[in-house]
Amino acid sequence: MSDGIDSGYLLVDLSSAEAIEKHAEKLRGMTFREVIDLGLVPEGVSREYNSKRYKGGMGTLIEERFFGYKANSVQGPDFEEAGVELKVTCFDVKKDGGIAAGERLVLTMIPFDSPIEDDFYESHVWEKSANIMLVYYERNRDIDSYDQVIRYTSLFTPPAEDLKIIEDDYKKIVRLIQEGHAEELSESMTTYLGACTKGSTAATMWVDQFYPPHSKAKKRAFCFKRQYMDLLFLADEQVEMIERYLDKGEMFVLLDPEAVGECVVCDLGDGIFEIKNLAVRPECQGRGYG
Repeated sequence: MSDGIDSGYLLVDLSSAEAIEKHAEKLRGMTFREVIDLGLVPEGVSREYNSKRYKGGMGTLIEERFFGYKANSVQGPDFEEAGVELKVTCFDVKKDGGIAAGERLVLTMIPFDSPIEDDFYESHVWEKSANIMLVYYERNRDIDSYDQVIRYTSLFTPPAEDLKIIEDDYKKIVRLIQEGHAEELSESMTTYLGACTKGSTAATMWVDQFYPPHSKAKKRAFCFKRQYMDLLFLADEQVEMIERYLDKGEMFVLLDPEAVGECVVCDLGDGIFEIKNLAVRPECQGRGYG
């Protein structure tokens, strides 16, 4: 795909992360219906993306009708040559005007029918999370799914400080699976990287574990927990500003034992440092964490 594809109004080089990010910026302010109206339809694709029976939803819509490739279930990143994974997620506007992440961010299924990789940086979850093209839309439950408005786009890589926590979370999940106790997994046992349940019915949710004693466990997927997604919004309600801060500074996260707050510190030179933002989760405020 190095020569790119014609997305209707712009040639997109899908082997370039920079080109993908630049193209995604065109989504800001568009509704999903307007994306469909661009008229880009990959060969062989015919589906209703807002059907409750179809789980691909708005993410698949952006893959197919904006970037022009047919969605698939491969383990690697969506834009393989660029090493970029595409994720579409929502945020909610609160009554006080603030915003909060609307959901966890599902990354990839946890394999219960085969061995799981010990090394986080050799795992499928790292392939899916190392470089994510995030597309955020503002969720409005009173209007049709197609009329939701895309507000932000961001090419995101977890900062080094977060990766230490994410890797530790991964090790906790892997240890239970390899011990044959995947049925004991829960999202509450980790900080940023979770193991969320998957499967719409009891019949499809339970599977035999690969590791002895081979007891049944719920299907689960690796995900960025909602509280991790929340931290990015909580610190600064303009996603683009967060990106600029992280490019120039270091993010520090306070754990007790889970994440309760964060701050971003920028080095201005000559021994001068500036706190660009400081945030404490609402339910933890007033307890001296700030």
